[in-house]
Amino acid sequence: MRSIRLSLLGLTKQDHTILAVAIKLIDVPGTSLTILPDGMLSGEVILINSDTDAGSDYLQQESPNQAKIVLAKNFIPTPQGTRLLERPVRIHDLVNAFNTVCERFQSSTGKKIEIGHHANVSASTNTYTNNTPLLLHEFITACKKNGLIKLECPPYSPLYINGISPSVATRATLPEIHVIAREKDTPPQATALSAIEEYEQASSNGVNIYPINTVIWHTALVGAGGQILPNHSHDTPVKLKSMPRFPREYMRKHPEYLKMSALLTRKSMTANQLQQATQLDIKIVTDFYNLVYSLGLSTID
Repeated sequence: MRSIRLSLLGLTKQDHTILAVAIKLIDVPGTSLTILPDGMLSGEVILINSDTDAGSDYLQQESPNQAKIVLAKNFIPTPQGTRLLERPVRIHDLVNAFNTVCERFQSSTGKKIEIGHHANVSASTNTYTNNTPLLLHEFITACKKNGLIKLECPPYSPLYINGISPSVATRATLPEIHVIAREKDTPPQATALSAIEEYEQASSNGVNIYPINTVIWHTALVGAGGQILPNHSHDTPVKLKSMPRFPREYMRKHPEYLKMSALLTRKSMTANQLQQATQLDIKIVTDFYNLVYSLGLSTID
């Protein structure tokens, strides 16, 4: 039995209650988590409440051989290899995070574990400033072709895209999908799955299942740094099929989306033409273009 030491930092009484349940539900044969006393931060794994000063300060320190599971009320940038869970954390999400970490330690037996290790990728492989356009492209492809796709972006949990009944199955939480979309160094690797049985088998072990549009909204909200979808250009004319209804989260961050929607509902325009008509930053226009096309709200004229 491999015993993995777990340190705790800044947890609330509610966090401790959820932890007590989650740790009993870990389902990785041959491994167990042992909770260290308060103040001992030398565990192979550490569970951090980043909403405390101590937790926030600890995240700034370098500890590459320690796996971090971070609880945060709002999205925060975190080091590569960190599991980010939204507070108040759900037992299911915490169990999934523990299972993933235990599996990683188990597979590293006899080796030095490298939390957050990324494979070397040629700079020419990914010309994008982050993964947002690439993720959106795979969501579009799966839906258009009724395909089944496995997306991998280590060290995060894979995303299993089901274009037949549009959904995404993954152990990753929505905040972690934000992190994957922000990733700059490692583009996602897509593998087509040959049959629905293969998809179901691969995505059946304790996963979250999200409607694909929910994942698209959260991915697009990260922004693409002004870079348009693969196989598109800023001179590709599009037109909205109808006036979209945006979630409140989008309206708070991008009230200008209503103005662009009104223009594209009336006539087809390219991203460059839309930028000239609105005098908005081209990055904002590009994010809007990427979003409405990925959701199937616009068509190319």
